[in-house]
Amino acid sequence: MLFRSPTPKPSIGAPTGEPTPKPSSPPGLPLKFELSADYETPQSMGYYPWSFLAEPFRDTTLSPVHRVKDAKYAWTVTLPAAGSVKESEVLYDAHYAHTLTMVFTHAGHFYNVKLDEWSASHGHRYEKAAVICKYVRRELRKLTDTDRTLYIDAIKQVYSLEETQGKAMYGRNFRNAEYFNRKHLSAMSIEGCSPWHTSAVFLTAHAAFTREFEMALQSIHPVLAAPYWEYTIDSEKYGDMWSVFSPIFSDDFFGAYPVNSPFVVDTGPLAYLGLPKNWSSPEHSPYGYIMDNFSPDPTPYLTRSASMCGIQTRAPLPTCNKLKKVLNT
Repeated sequence: MLFRSPTPKPSIGAPTGEPTPKPSSPPGLPLKFELSADYETPQSMGYYPWSFLAEPFRDTTLSPVHRVKDAKYAWTVTLPAAGSVKESEVLYDAHYAHTLTMVFTHAGHFYNVKLDEWSASHGHRYEKAAVICKYVRRELRKLTDTDRTLYIDAIKQVYSLEETQGKAMYGRNFRNAEYFNRKHLSAMSIEGCSPWHTSAVFLTAHAAFTREFEMALQSIHPVLAAPYWEYTIDSEKYGDMWSVFSPIFSDDFFGAYPVNSPFVVDTGPLAYLGLPKNWSSPEHSPYGYIMDNFSPDPTPYLTRSASMCGIQTRAPLPTCNKLKKVLNT
């Protein structure tokens, strides 16, 4: 739950002119602060040169690690000029409080945070450091209940709104399901090749595709980052019965695998999710749905099947070893 580093470094451009801080002795602990929010510190933080991380649009509480009983505290938070931010902005100027709860809103930017402390035992001392504001993508099962609800709601709106309607409501980054379906189909069966599969561009193309989908989600609920499914967990725990026992395919997430034809997903929050349909699309099924032009399925809803001709499939998911082999190839 805590985002902190034992040796945070002051960032460039932080306020200057403060008195030299007094040492933490006679005996006492050094002045440091920490951040806490909805999630624990990502394990991946160890791979980055950042001491503090705040996620956008979440209530984040800043507090001293070791509070001195008789001390008074003040917080100063500034957003330095960078990129689209033309001038440094003072968000809190000597805000007197033990803790400070705020919302960081500029993803990809550093915030300068300074904590002043006055006490009889230590006099005046301060600590300052840079806080990076970044989205964090998490495995589906690690989402809070609130984030899972927002994620499902955003998907429903992506599938239900017309493109122009969504942009009018949520801005230029909104994209709907028809847009994504058409983009993924583009150049696959029309031109006989695909930028998404069976080529070296697979990884980069899908990374860009996922980012565009994530931006659409964030246009609806800015707090969201696109979650991912770590299917090797299900491969390890459930073997070839993952489609039956995985919580990903339960009423908490994407609904159970249907057992009867036409295999419409009829449970969970995305039950009876309508498919995009447009006869004017250069790629559509014989029934007008935005899918492969050879698809004979007339079903107007999302379908999913774990059987073929009435026989349940036993196709396993990729294992960790297979994934490792692919990445090392």
